[in-house]
Amino acid sequence: MKLQATTDVIHCYQGWELRVDEHQLLVQGKPVKIGRSAFMLLLALIEGRGSVVRKDELIAAAWPGRRNARWPPPCRRPRPLSPRPRPF
Repeated sequence: MKLQATTDVIHCYQGWELRVDEHQLLVQGKPVKIGRSAFMLLLALIEGRGSVVRKDELIAAAWPGRRNARWPPPCRRPRPLSPRPRPF
């Protein structure tokens, strides 16, 4: 019987498992559904543990190819429902 070495990367912390090769997050052994961007952000923070992870590094990890440094976009004020207020 020939054993094969596995290259699976798994980060564990207090009941949390981040399985990099499977793109899966487990909490207490149960899978948690998260999006690709959230997974990549979490991975970037884990890989940068012990140091400051800059905003542009996080953007590049979660949204590769994005050139706009203002992400997420700033909140805009809501538009009024009508052009002028109604009298009571």
